[in-house]
This record gives sequence, structure tokens and C-alpha cells, in this order.
Amino acid sequence: MSTPPPTSTVDPERTGRARQFGADALLLVAGLGFGALAVTAVGWLRADSQTMASFELDERVVELGPPADLAPGAATPEAAIAAFLTAEQEGHHDDSLALLSISDRSRIRTEAAWARTRSSAVGQVVDFDITSVETDSEGLEATAVTEVALHARLDVIGGLVPPAATMRWQLVDEDGWRIDLARSSRTDHLVADDSVGDSAAAWLSTGSCDPVAAVGPDALFRASDPDLAAALCRTWGSTPAAVASSTAMPTQDPPELAVAALAPGDATALTAAFGPSVLEWARVASVGGPTPAELVLAPVGDRWVVIDAVDP
Repeated sequence: MSTPPPTSTVDPERTGRARQFGADALLLVAGLGFGALAVTAVGWLRADSQTMASFELDERVVELGPPADLAPGAATPEAAIAAFLTAEQEGHHDDSLALLSISDRSRIRTEAAWARTRSSAVGQVVDFDITSVETDSEGLEATAVTEVALHARLDVIGGLVPPAATMRWQLVDEDGWRIDLARSSRTDHLVADDSVGDSAAAWLSTGSCDPVAAVGPDALFRASDPDLAAALCRTWGSTPAAVASSTAMPTQDPPELAVAALAPGDATALTAAFGPSVLEWARVASVGGPTPAELVLAPVGDRWVVIDAVDP
């Protein structure tokens, strides 16, 4: 008989661990359809802010042309933002690159650097709405704010991309208006923490602890400790194999799952896979009972997904 799903409570004093995580994490793309954007009205969203300049560049491929070869910028700041995001939405990445500032182009010197930067700093654009544009008194710089719908995903190239974000753009007039990506920022809108425990409990009770049988978002589970994953399946799994197994545990009283942020000292492998922002978005649910473990979860799209299980 399978074990009933655990209940959950939140304990902010506890810390989590994620000692190992394969750097070959799977790509997950959750295509989200958006009409008119209304980010602030979605109740499950929380905001995490990051600066676009903080993303690491990869400069290992063929160098692009020098900044002096750039075509003129856009006629207005609003036109620059609209053209940049439209180019990203339609996959015309050379056009969006041409709208970056000379300072950005002096840093982003290769095709690989631009691919990595746009993937992590911007993401795959689905839709956007320009909410405000302000130009300084001298008419040389401007600030624009946009609400952007994105294809939510988690992978080792772009890290975590949210389903929606508020992007604050800095623009400069350099023979036309260009985007200064290094001084721009993105505030991610992620699923709220209050569903972490329930998501972890559901993962345990549905047998998703089996990395071979997992499908969809559950396929992100990498089982860095296969023996622990197998033990969790025997204890909590509801798959036929778990129920029929002679080693399956009898029904246990449901433990409480204490939820905490990922501890910096325990995030080395995850940081290597997904970048330093993992410390901002990852959560850990501690499982008690006969098979204690710590489940590491990521906010992918509108749900929390278990990406690893480690010893407490």
C-alpha cells in the first residue's frame, strides 16, 4: 500500500541542502499564451529582481564586427524598445543586437556571447507592452518600462526564465537610440512560495521520484543520489512498481514538510548548472519519516518542480 501524501508547513528558520546536481540538466520549455498583459493582477506571482549586466558572457566563437560598423539607432526611445523586443519575439537576433549600445557591443564581441546574454538576460519573448518612456532633460538618455510575457523554462544555458517580467531599460542616443543592456534590469514574476510544500507532497505521492518514468516538468528531476530516489519511491510512490514491490514501506503517518530557501553553502553544484540566481529562486522542502530527504524545487512557469533530492 502506498503512503498517503504528506502535509506541509513553512519553517523559515530551516536551511536546505543541495550537494549535487548534474550540470546536464534537461531543458524545459513551457509555452505560455498571453493576450493583453496584466502581470500585476496574477495572484500567484512574486517578484525577484536581477540586473542584466550581471549575466556571464561566453566569448568562445567567431568575433562580430566592431561597434563602428553598426547601423544608425532608432528614431525614438520607444521605437528602439519596440524594435528590439519585436526582433527577439520573431527570432531576428541580428536586428536586436544592432540596437545595443556601443558600450554593450564592446563587451559582447561574439555570437556565443550574444546568444548566452540574450537567453539569460531577456529570454524568449512572447508578447510585450511598453508602459512608460521618460527622456532626461538633455535628451541624451531615456528610461523605459515594459511588461513582457516569456516562454518559461529552466536550463543550463539561460538558467531560470520566468513566465513574465517587468523590464526596466536604459537607453542612450548614439547616432539614434540604443539600449544600454548593462544598465537595464529585469524583475521576474515567479510562482509564490506558499505552494512549495504542496508541490513537494504531490511529487512524492504520485511516484514522480522515478527519474526514468518521469515526463513533462517532472523530467527535470535528476536524482543525483539514485539510492535515495529509489527509497523515496518505495516509501511514498504510488506507481504500480512501488505498490507491488516487496520492499514497499507500510502506510506511514504523513510528515510535515518544512520549507526554506536554499543555503549558499549547499548550492555549489546548482550554481554551476544554473548560475548564482539559483540562491534567489530555489526552495528546499524537508521530508521526514522513514526516508528523510531534502527536495530542491524550482519555480517553472506556474508551478514548483522538484529538480533533485539529497540527504538532509
